[in-house]
Amino acid sequence: MGLKILLVEDDAHFAGTMAEELRAFDHDVSIAVDGGAALSAMDSGAFDAVVLD
Repeated sequence: MGLKILLVEDDAHFAGTMAEELRAFDHDVSIAVDGGAALSAMDSGAFDAVVLD
């Protein structure tokens, strides 16, 4: 299994494309659409990496 990654991106199309690419490398990807959602996700679980723009 790869890394547990939180992807923070407000563009749904781009987020889906990025998540698909990361999952192709066996990473577990969660998507947050904004900073508030990202903070909530980080409170509820540990991530190896956070990718944001």
